[in-house]
Amino acid sequence: MLRILNDSGQILRAHKKLLRQFLPLFNEEIECTIGYHGGSFQETVQYSDSLDLWFATWEYEGVIKNLFGLGRPNENTSNSMTGQINIPIEQTDRSVAGALAKSEAGQVLLLHRGNIGGGKLGIGKSMFLENFRGDQEDVDELGKVTRFCVIGEIGSTLLPIQIKNFMVEIRRIKDLVTFPDEFNANPFRFNDEKGGTYTLGDLTRGGQANRTHYIIVNALSGLLEKQGFKVGNDRNRDLFIHDLKRIKALFEIKSCLSTHNLYSAVGQLLIYSIPISTPVLLILILPEKLEPSVEKKLKQYSINVLYISISPDNEPIFPMRKLSNLLNQLK
Repeated sequence: MLRILNDSGQILRAHKKLLRQFLPLFNEEIECTIGYHGGSFQETVQYSDSLDLWFATWEYEGVIKNLFGLGRPNENTSNSMTGQINIPIEQTDRSVAGALAKSEAGQVLLLHRGNIGGGKLGIGKSMFLENFRGDQEDVDELGKVTRFCVIGEIGSTLLPIQIKNFMVEIRRIKDLVTFPDEFNANPFRFNDEKGGTYTLGDLTRGGQANRTHYIIVNALSGLLEKQGFKVGNDRNRDLFIHDLKRIKALFEIKSCLSTHNLYSAVGQLLIYSIPISTPVLLILILPEKLEPSVEKKLKQYSINVLYISISPDNEPIFPMRKLSNLLNQLK
């Protein structure tokens, strides 16, 4: 089990390591007003064109403050922060949402409790954990087991984009809307998928927490929205296209391929399509090619398979021609 990091020296060194990796991606300093529930303040923030993310950090009363916002901040108006990953320095503090934890193999992970709030009614820890589509792990917090969201590993090449995607998750969950009953598949429960290159159990053997599942989900969601589709998701389904009245397409995404993952993906697509009374497009996204005979068999069950790759910049690459042909069926 992961153990909360409670040594101030190790915490400060880990945060400095994060900054050494993170700050070179930020190419502009911007003086702006940052608004929050109940007030605002002036601050110089760092902005990254490549991540389209702004960032500010400082220490205050024993806490490392890390503030983030999506998009380029406006110098002339107040800018709302998207989220914070604040980390207590001296001792564990459950009122501070961020934390660092260490695996048995020595890897240090950046975590979040799911307390996002932001003054928005109905948005709290339970809702965030219920809808968060990344990894969650139990952590030994000085003898008490606490559930945390896993953002990424300090030192991993994926950490900057994982932090960006965590902010995308915060914004997405804050903006969730309530759909009709057809969108509720509560009678059909599966264990949440923990997509990625490794499971956290592999950290005891020296693996890296290079999680790519919700990076892929967020990238696909953005791509579909740019094409004019309404998208949503819940704890059971990675992504779906809807028209506010019905679900028109279901996506199941696996960032690593195994027999278990394939069985799970096929089962989820078929089971979660049952409550939908109208025809629905089923799309399975995989990182590795299946045997042609397997892909042909899946097609008999109306499951369309798409294969993706990850660029050197850790961006998902989708087969646009085949995806477009499938999406044209919805228009």
